[in-house]
Amino acid sequence: MELIRGQNISLDSKKPLRIDIGWRSLTSGLALEAYGFAINEHKQVTSPSHFLWEANPEIPELVTRHPQGKQFDLNLPVLATPYDRLRIILSLPVDSPHNFYQIQNIQVRINNGQLTRINIPSCTPETKSLTLLEIYRHKGQWKLRFIGYEGLGDLSSLAEQFGFSLPSTLKPDDGISLSEGAELSPGENLSLTEHFAHCKNLLWQARSVPKLDDIELNLVAVDPENKVKNIKDFLYPANPSLRGKGVVLKGNEGQINLEQIPADIAKLELIVSRTPDTKRLSSVDYIETRLVSAITGQPICKFIFETAAKNYNSAILFEIYRYRGEWRVRGIGQGHAEGIKKTAEKYGFTAPKQRKPQTTGHRPLPQTPQPTASIGTATPPSTQLPKHPYLGYGIASMGGVVTLLGYASIPMLLIGGSMVAGGAFFSWKTYNQTKAAQKEQNERIILNMIKDRGYRVTAFELASSHTMTIEQVTEILQYLCAKGAGQIEIDESGKEVFVFDKMRSDDTSQNQSDHW
Repeated sequence: MELIRGQNISLDSKKPLRIDIGWRSLTSGLALEAYGFAINEHKQVTSPSHFLWEANPEIPELVTRHPQGKQFDLNLPVLATPYDRLRIILSLPVDSPHNFYQIQNIQVRINNGQLTRINIPSCTPETKSLTLLEIYRHKGQWKLRFIGYEGLGDLSSLAEQFGFSLPSTLKPDDGISLSEGAELSPGENLSLTEHFAHCKNLLWQARSVPKLDDIELNLVAVDPENKVKNIKDFLYPANPSLRGKGVVLKGNEGQINLEQIPADIAKLELIVSRTPDTKRLSSVDYIETRLVSAITGQPICKFIFETAAKNYNSAILFEIYRYRGEWRVRGIGQGHAEGIKKTAEKYGFTAPKQRKPQTTGHRPLPQTPQPTASIGTATPPSTQLPKHPYLGYGIASMGGVVTLLGYASIPMLLIGGSMVAGGAFFSWKTYNQTKAAQKEQNERIILNMIKDRGYRVTAFELASSHTMTIEQVTEILQYLCAKGAGQIEIDESGKEVFVFDKMRSDDTSQNQSDHW
């Protein structure tokens, strides 16, 4: 008999139960293992002895876990009161770089007097843990259910879900750099109280790469029932402050004071969206968001959400939430095509209409630097884009009409043909002029940014601050170097750095700065 997801079978309590698990690894070093979680009616592990792993392979006389968790033996007649059910879960190690996409043909054989099988050919690339099955009591009868749930969290997330702490040898290295903080993946969480107890005042920052000017920060404050009962708990430019001033949104930055968050707020959903809601985040490669200390500037954590080719208007990036008296942050990365409207439906409120943000408050570009002889040609202070770019198309179209109407007259054919040729030539010339003018504008912008950043830049850095792509920026930087204005160096980390010290004047000296 082969089970399907959600199906359950009754077990014979008079016979022992043996569960054999096997899988095929497509790569070495996966370190995949099966673990047992004995949980109570509230789905909590009440004792460290109820977590079955290598150093705790059995609950005496009840359950035995064999090495690597490939076999479990249960004594059903004795299996009684310490817990209501036993879940068997396959999981990768904490912080593993691998995923379940590198595992195939997961098979489970269940022997309780008759043989029952479970087959899982493959899992999604995002899967980090797989809840195989559970053995549970129902009206005095022991049963087994095939769950097959693919989770985004690893072993540490499972421990949090079941309300206990992992043994120290299984706990993750916090991986927190003093200079960069922690980088979270979807579903991964970080205890702010444990690792950053001194950081009560936070700054939330987000940026898109390449940069967009219509990215807006939003925040939803949710109560313990997972609802928004007060419309003022949805923050956007027209309502930038949370009750009690625990959160204030200012432009492209949010200020969060954890000590002033109202007691009835259980979590904060940190969201970015585009306005108006007809625009999509697919215009950029990814959105990077981070939390830093508002007092010291120390980075706490960051999260990168890839948006290219995804039809999203908004995305939940971070979730800051209360857990057993402490504050935690989790990377989410959940996008919605319907934008804030979908988030509002999820939390039970009606989202107000959002307007396109004003752009008058943006910092202007620095003054255009004086051109140097090494670049070859002087850059004019401004470039007038060619007017009437579609005039040529109109002339050519009219010529086509004249040709059709006068197809029997040679003079009319000549006039129409001349108009078509002239219009085509005019359009071609206008197109080239427009392209050249746009290129000149982009070069001037790049020159401004080079000066503003101390004459040492990377293509990635400049593209992050403008709507040009990395390829466009790289082409211009290479062109300037070919003209003798600069040179290309490789730094210690292997990154390509463009150095334009030749453009530096004697009285100009600027340090690199952080462009969040």
